[in-house]
Amino acid sequence: MDQRVGIVIIGNEVLAGKVVDENGPYLCKQLWMVGREVGRISTIPDSIDDIAHTVAEHASRFAYVVTTGGIGPTHDDVTIAGIARAFGVEVVRNPELERVLRAHFGARLTPAVEKMADVPRGIDLLYDDEIPWPILRFRNVFIFPGVPRLLRSRFVAIRERFRASPILSRHLYLRLGEEEIADLLLNFNAAHPRLRLGSYPIVDRRDYQVVVTLESRHEKELDAGQAELVGLLPDGAIVRIDTAPDCI
Repeated sequence: MDQRVGIVIIGNEVLAGKVVDENGPYLCKQLWMVGREVGRISTIPDSIDDIAHTVAEHASRFAYVVTTGGIGPTHDDVTIAGIARAFGVEVVRNPELERVLRAHFGARLTPAVEKMADVPRGIDLLYDDEIPWPILRFRNVFIFPGVPRLLRSRFVAIRERFRASPILSRHLYLRLGEEEIADLLLNFNAAHPRLRLGSYPIVDRRDYQVVVTLESRHEKELDAGQAELVGLLPDGAIVRIDTAPDCI
C-alpha cells in the first residue's frame, strides 16, 4: 500500500469560496515534519455519496486518511454517515462517546448534539491528556472537525502516530532562470530517479530567480546528488544552499 496520506476536506462552504481552507496546508506541513508525505488532497461537498466514494478510494490506496469537517450537530454534518457507507457498516450510538457528550454539555445537551455520539460501528476513540474530546478513528481513517483551531489541537495530540523516517531536503537558490537550466535538470532527474527534484520560479526577488529542491530519505544519497548538481551548474549561479528551509 502507498505509505502516503490522503486528505479529504469536506464542506460546501469551502467549495463555494465562503471559507478559505486552512486545514489542508496545515496538515501537509505537519505530516512533512514527521516524515509522512501527502499523496492527495480532495475537497468535496457535504454529500454522503461523495464522502463515501472519496473516503473509500483514499482508504484503499493510502496508508492513512485524514478527513476534516462535517462532524457537528447540524443538518449538513454528514461525514459520519458517509464514512459508514464507505466501509459498509451501520451507524450506531457509542455509549462512551455519549458519556463524554453528557459530561461536557450537561444541561445544554440537545437531541441534535446527542447525535454526535452516533458513529460507524467499530470506531476507535483516541484519547490524549491535552484534549478533552476523543479523536475518532475508523480503521485507517482519522476523523477531525473542520474548525482549524480544533483540528490543530487534536492533530498535534496524535501527530506521532504518523511518524516515518525523516524527509531530508536541500534548497538551491539560483541566479539563473528556469529556461537556462531546464535541460540540465531534465538530464539530472533522469539519472537520479531516487532523488526528488523540484524547480520553482521566483518572480518577486532580485537576488535569485529559481529555487531548486532535492529531497531524499537517505542523507548520503542526498549529499552526493547535491554535490553532483552543484558541479553541473555554471560558476556563480548559486546564491546559497539551505539544508533545512521552512518553505520555498
